[in-house]
Amino acid sequence: MELPEERKALPSHWVYKIKRDGAGNVQQFKARLVGGGNHQIEGIDYQATYAPTTRLGHIRLALAIAAKYDLEIHQMDVCTAFLGVDLEEEIYMHPPQGYFYLVQTGRLTKTLRKMVLRLRKSLYGLKQSSHVWYGTFEDFVISIGFVASLADGGLFVLHNKA
Repeated sequence: MELPEERKALPSHWVYKIKRDGAGNVQQFKARLVGGGNHQIEGIDYQATYAPTTRLGHIRLALAIAAKYDLEIHQMDVCTAFLGVDLEEEIYMHPPQGYFYLVQTGRLTKTLRKMVLRLRKSLYGLKQSSHVWYGTFEDFVISIGFVASLADGGLFVLHNKA
């Protein structure tokens, strides 16, 4: 879409990584599109950035309690967690290099130069990505019966009497 007159678009760039196995052999080539969050303006492009992280001491304590009382502990990881969360703010980003095809003359048309991407989902590099992800995750785990720890916002407990 065209960038609204009163708004600025964030830059974007690609981050490339080569994943290797234990012997150093190439397993995978990865590319990640990253937004230029360092250009975001508080109150316009984002409202909040805070997301709690669990302290190592609290994890050790939970493991010790589970070991003493023979409880089960489950750990999880979410691949591409930031990418599935809806954004509340209206954020625009310049397309990454190579996004638009060049027209026959080898130059971009004036229309294509003005075009930007309107982000509807969170993206790596945005200041609010971790905050929005945590809010979505917290809502989900609470909806299925977990309780957030009063001592550590990143620790959730499910009291199952069975």
